Amino acid sequence: MTVVVGYLWVAPPKEATVEADGTVTWPGVHRVVGDSERVAIAFARGLAEATEDRLVGVTVGDALTAAPQAASAGLARGLDEALVVRTTEAPGTAEAAAAMAAAVRSIGDAWAVVIGSAASDSGTRMFGPCLGGALAWPVLDEVMDAGYDGSALWAVSEAHGAARRYRIDVPAVLAVSVASRTPRPMGLQDILAAAHKPSRTVTPDALGAARIGPVTVRGRAGIETGNRQGRVIDGADPDRAAADLLDELATRGVL
Repeated sequence: MTVVVGYLWVAPPKEATVEADGTVTWPGVHRVVGDSERVAIAFARGLAEATEDRLVGVTVGDALTAAPQAASAGLARGLDEALVVRTTEAPGTAEAAAAMAAAVRSIGDAWAVVIGSAASDSGTRMFGPCLGGALAWPVLDEVMDAGYDGSALWAVSEAHGAARRYRIDVPAVLAVSVASRTPRPMGLQDILAAAHKPSRTVTPDALGAARIGPVTVRGRAGIETGNRQGRVIDGADPDRAAADLLDELATRGVL
């Protein structure tokens, strides 16, 4: 069996250069595994070791962010294998989630996908839900701890000052809190060992990733505040409820 962890190979935000026209660039900056992703790898490593499973890292990006160095960086952080999915252009949240979902399906025996809660997707934190939707797997956010007891996955999620323990049927997606683990420092031995671990680079098309259609703006309208109508949508039929919600949001000018 396999535990999958999604990670990004990014330029450190603190080293960004803001041009006069507002453009943000990282000229000559050395890219690294993101802070949130280091935590995710450490978390996933613990899950894999506890169940004696392999740990496969998946990173998605264009030629700049999905380079061979991205695989080496992840392998040095503790991955057993690395899969780099290279897109023609920098992917948005939905495109990256579709590509990672295809990568997870290609692995075949994954029972958990771990990502960082602060995954870089324009600050929306929608990558986890998009990935779970593409895989049709449950998603749990702000996970502080987790384990597998042989029949189900248990996880502790913390939000608004309260911790809750869940039992989840696998496979599942876990978005882990940055406070859940402290990544260990990477040493020279880890870097040397990474050179002997397997990695490969593929494209979304080779994986059969779903194509994300262009976004069409249906309209724009101001949103009234302080005028709650208290409408409740019946959730007995999830598909019907989702359709009703989209229709209502479109009618109100939210979508």
